Amino acid sequence: MQLPANVNDPSYLKMVAEKAPALIYVFNQETGENEYTNRQISDVLGYSVDEVRQLGLDLMATALHPDDAAEVFAHIETLKDLPDGAAREIEYRMQHKDGHWVTLMSSDSVFRRDETGAVTHHIGIVIDVSAAQLAA
Repeated sequence: MQLPANVNDPSYLKMVAEKAPALIYVFNQETGENEYTNRQISDVLGYSVDEVRQLGLDLMATALHPDDAAEVFAHIETLKDLPDGAAREIEYRMQHKDGHWVTLMSSDSVFRRDETGAVTHHIGIVIDVSAAQLAA
């Protein structure tokens, strides 16, 4: 299969991300905010992309399960030492906008570094594993 000539066009890549069946986000390590989330955030957590933007830093405080917070924040810190091309996974719970808890599996990788080589952003691909946990 040959890729279209515009495969490196940001609008093309955004279209691919919007069509993906998983939640994709880009997290700014410096501000603690998601700079990008695809539309699947609505399916997974019930929040629109605009609501996620408006919540900013409060998204984690609003939705992250308190018992998982320390592990999630430690995971984010470990990503600062992750080599390019590597990924780390974590399972955690977030509260859906309607109140029920969702168990998520996130695979995170370095997305961007600054001029000194320090990680400034990571990208995550997230799937809802709640149903699989219930079946186990």
